[in-house]
Order: sequence, then C-alpha cells, then structure tokens
Amino acid sequence: MANDMKTTRFLRSVPALMGLAVLPLTAAPFNSGSDGSLGDLVVSSPTVIPLPPDGVLHYKRFEVTADGSVSFQKNALNTPVTLLAQGEVVITGDVFLDATPATGLDPGRGGPGGFDGGRPAQAGFPPGWGKGPGGGAPGDGSTAGPGGFATPGTIGGFPDHLGLTYGDPLLLPLIGGSGGGGRTDQFVSGGGGGGAILIASNVRIALPGPNRGIFARALDNFGYNDGSGGGIRLVAPVIEGIGIVTASGGPQGGAGRVRLDSPDLSKANFNMVRSVFSAGALMLTKLPIQPRLNLLKIGDSDIAPDALEPVSLIFPSGVPAERVIRVQARDFNAVVPIRLALIPDHGERVVVDAQIDNRAAGTATVDVPVTFPLNVSVSVSVWTR
Repeated sequence: MANDMKTTRFLRSVPALMGLAVLPLTAAPFNSGSDGSLGDLVVSSPTVIPLPPDGVLHYKRFEVTADGSVSFQKNALNTPVTLLAQGEVVITGDVFLDATPATGLDPGRGGPGGFDGGRPAQAGFPPGWGKGPGGGAPGDGSTAGPGGFATPGTIGGFPDHLGLTYGDPLLLPLIGGSGGGGRTDQFVSGGGGGGAILIASNVRIALPGPNRGIFARALDNFGYNDGSGGGIRLVAPVIEGIGIVTASGGPQGGAGRVRLDSPDLSKANFNMVRSVFSAGALMLTKLPIQPRLNLLKIGDSDIAPDALEPVSLIFPSGVPAERVIRVQARDFNAVVPIRLALIPDHGERVVVDAQIDNRAAGTATVDVPVTFPLNVSVSVSVWTR
C-alpha cells in the first residue's frame, strides 16, 4: 500500500452499461436462475430484506400481500436487487427502492443500485457533483443540476448542468438513477437516484393491486437538484396486473427505465408514472451472464476483483496527483468503450475515456492515466459509454 494514501477502502465497479442481445423464445421453459435456497416468502407486514453481497435473492415463491411492503437494506457494494423465483411472484402490496431527498448537509441517498446526491458548499469548499453516470452539476439554487438517466433532468437556461442520459432500454446490465448536484446556497445537498431491481420468475409475475406495486423513485428534493428515477425489469413467461410500476425522477430529475420481457403481456396494464417504458415479446430461456467492469489497481495499490468495500480514498496535498488506474472487463465479448469518473465530495469531477478489447473469452485489462483531485475524498467509478 502506498504510504501517501490516507484511506484504504476501494470499490469494485458498479455494473457496466452495455446492452446484450435477447435470444428468441424457444420451446424450452424459462429458467430464472433461482436455486430456491431462500424457500417460499410471504410478506404480510412492513419488512426490510438485507441484501447479500452480490444482491441476488433466490426464492421458490415470493408474495407481498395487501398488508405487506418490502424494502431492502443495501449491501456494501450498493448492488441492484436481483430477485429470482422458481414459482410465481405476486405483489399485491408494495416493493420500495426509492431514493431519499437531501437533508441539509446530508446528501440524498440512492436506493439500492442508485447513486447519492452531491454535497453542498461548506467550510470554504465548493459543492460537489451528483454521483453516478448521470450525476447533475453543482451550482446555486437556480443552477444546480438534476440527475439524468433515461432522460436528462429539466432546468431552464442551464443545459450544461443537467445530468447525462445513459444506459440501455434492455436494462442489461441493471443500474439505478443518478444524484443531483450540490448547491452553493442554503447548504443544500443533491437528491439521490432511484434504485434498481430485476424480478424474474419461471412462471408468472402479477401485480393485482390498482394503487400498489413497485417503486424506484427519486423523491422531491425541494429544489432544482433532484435525482433521477431508477430501473425496474420484470422477466417471466406471463406478466400481468393493474398495479403501479414506476421509476420516476424527482420533479426536476430525469426519468428512469421500466422494462418488461415476456411472450405474454396481454393482461399487463400497469401505471408507469413518469418512466421510460420498453417491452420485449421475445424472451430468454435463461438469464444471461452479466458482463462487468472491475477496478483492479489505483496507483501502487491492488484491489481484489471481488472486493466488498465501498469506494473512499484521499490523496493529501503534496503527493503526486498523477496515477494509473487498471480496469478489467469481463464477459463482454466485444471492444468496450469505458468512462472513468473521479467524483470528489467538493469541486470538479474528472472524466477520462478509454476502451478495452474484451473480444476474446474471459477478461481483459487497460491502464488509464488520471489526475486525482487532492486533499478531498474521491469516489472512483467506471462505466461503459
């Protein structure tokens, strides 16, 4: 470990943002990938489910009754939720992956798989960018940017402050919404982005309640710097119901994505409030391997590809700012255009583009030179472009 680094926790990358082809429907039955190890679960009261390190929950059957609701305790890597079932999934109550708005100096927190808002100006430090690939730019009360996702945020007269759009309509791989930028006035942080969930069933997914359902929202941050909505993907031989399925952004934040994959959507009549919707009549016989990007090395410090610690590092003043970051691509089977983002708690972010040739099976790496902001906590993330 280099002796000029104050903090020694790092993050393996969030899921990459490259879509995969969907295989045509065949006569073979659909396999969600669940091993059934968590058995049957019927939720009939407000319940928080802790996420395992990989974010994958394996059920036989999963049900939320009208008296029940489910939210999720985030894991160390803040992965999206992957809920797999061998039997049917019936959601008569609610499933929540909502972000939180900011509370003064405390940024809004992203839902599981979503990203936090930027920090406000304080103690002589400028405000920070919203976290995530669509993070909003910092600014004052009228210019601080909202996060983007399927759409950019909305703010009059300051288009450079809006968070970028990103991701794929297939939501492959899965990712959530981005945070809004911090503000110079009123010590207001940015709002968090909505979380992300994949629900897959071998049999059926049903949402029979007219005013209940699945929520991956970025809520009102009481300013221009709202987060964007998250991501919801449902995959099953039959998807049906009249419930709510929403990945809405905050009032100024960008919309999230909702994706339905099923050969039978004839009885799906969901209310998808302020979300960008796509559907596929073709369906996989099984869920594909999700490609990943991993951070392997920052400067002289190695990072285990499956490390379970969140990102947080500081290079103090007086040490070299120039470092090399090694990035690994796995299971893309393509040349992968990537974007490295160094997002400090305060001040301007650093964005560097590169590419990795991962056409051969397995893994491939690239070394990317970067210049770190000094004397401030910096998050390091990598995504596909």
